[in-house]
Amino acid sequence: MLSPINKFSTFLKEASLFFDDGNVVLAAATTGSENGLLFCVHKSVLSMLSPIFADMFMLCTSTDPEDFYEGIPAVRMYDEPDDVRDLLNVYYHASITALTRYNPETPRKIQGPLRLAKKYQIASLYGQLVRHFQADWPQTLPEWDRLESEIKAQHQLCMDVEDPDDAPYADVVYPEPGSAIRLAREFNLDKVLPAAFYHMSRLDITCDRAKLHLEEVAARIDEVHESEGRTGDWSFLTKDDLQCLLLGRERIYQHMQMESGRFDFPPDHPNCNPSCNRRSVHTKFSMLLRSTDALDDLKALVVDGDYITEGVCAGCRSRANATALDVRMNIWEKLPEYFNLPLPSNMYDEETEVRDLDPSNVPDLPVLVALSHNDPFLTAESFNVDDFLLSCSHTSLPDIHSELKGYSLSLQEELAHRINDDYETFISLSCR
Repeated sequence: MLSPINKFSTFLKEASLFFDDGNVVLAAATTGSENGLLFCVHKSVLSMLSPIFADMFMLCTSTDPEDFYEGIPAVRMYDEPDDVRDLLNVYYHASITALTRYNPETPRKIQGPLRLAKKYQIASLYGQLVRHFQADWPQTLPEWDRLESEIKAQHQLCMDVEDPDDAPYADVVYPEPGSAIRLAREFNLDKVLPAAFYHMSRLDITCDRAKLHLEEVAARIDEVHESEGRTGDWSFLTKDDLQCLLLGRERIYQHMQMESGRFDFPPDHPNCNPSCNRRSVHTKFSMLLRSTDALDDLKALVVDGDYITEGVCAGCRSRANATALDVRMNIWEKLPEYFNLPLPSNMYDEETEVRDLDPSNVPDLPVLVALSHNDPFLTAESFNVDDFLLSCSHTSLPDIHSELKGYSLSLQEELAHRINDDYETFISLSCR
């Protein structure tokens, strides 16, 4: 039989989260891994945050020396150790995990806490992180325009100062689309996807931040920064994401072609001056057909000054402006369709998501109803953990959590102890 210290001999203590007055050790490592991290924290803190943690601590009452670390009860968590560390840092070291608006590192910072907040039903944290993440990405065209104006101002500031640290490039300050797409896909945060995919579609794939260690890529990225450009991390995109990206680019091009005729004003256009150089409007739009940033170039198309110098009359200038604004809005509204993304009617509803994380709102599933507390299968003598695991292999964590809580309160003491031994397996299974 292994000694208490040998059971976790390959685990490392996380010094910043191993408190002298802690009363529970969380031993975090993925299934099958012998390497993990140890955290000595407080049951009361975690129980207050999560009903899952509260019941884990209630059920894990083993007196077996193997289930202790340095005399403190140890609970095995089958989660990524870094995710557990990031979650605990949110509550124990808030300054480390403080989020700022538009930070390109936000997806990396919150992905672990989001996973565990969802798994362990920490509804308040889940909602808070989702709101912050979604706020970084425009949901409307006016919001997009405001962000783009702010980014251009940042670039101008960067060009005006001698020390780059005084005004860093936009890539350092504003959201990065590749990591945002990956996070949004994982958690079905589809409100973020239209703006993130459109932004990614404007970028040069040869300027991949994931390959910044390559000299030629680093040089190319420097050139892009100097010319007011942006870059992205293409390593986060899946094959399906790349297909959606290419599809969106082509559909925007087709949309621009379809709209081309609207800028070809007839000579009998009302309020048009006979000497008006109306053809220059169509010529100018035609130059944008292969634009990599239709929204920005169409916005520039409505500048009156250029038309005045080209001899375009006031009536045609007004019509050109109105048409360009309408085309911009049409493109923005069709981004989900063009990039083959979930339509707005199917997008993430935060209130529903947070409500579903509340165990008091989780309905029973048929498979669990069948396993009622009066079923002969669930007796102290006949209860079989493997059979129950098999029956729950496609059951959600909230349902298993609810059933286990009921079992621990209603079944005989012997059975409760046996469930304690396998509770961690239930938690791990439900995550898979």
